[in-house]
Amino acid sequence: MVCEYQYHAFLPGAEPTRESVLHVIIRELFGKYKYSEELSLSNAAEIIVGKNASEWGLKDGEEVCILIRKKENPEALELFKVSVEMSIETTAHRMGY
Repeated sequence: MVCEYQYHAFLPGAEPTRESVLHVIIRELFGKYKYSEELSLSNAAEIIVGKNASEWGLKDGEEVCILIRKKENPEALELFKVSVEMSIETTAHRMGY
């Protein structure tokens, strides 16, 4: 079952206010994200920020506020603050030549 989420990210320096959140809701300024299974809104928020961190120019340690809801339940709208933690993992494998 594919689940669709709608979100709006408030990047660092653009902290959400009551007015800005209402503006997003009224103007329907939501991005869309589809996932192969249903997630909690907090898990979906973490995945969305993680997938877009580079595109949004985020750095390690920054925080992003994200307004998120499931498409099929638009009344259940939640705001989360997501901390960005970037790590690099490497693995070496011996190769024959």
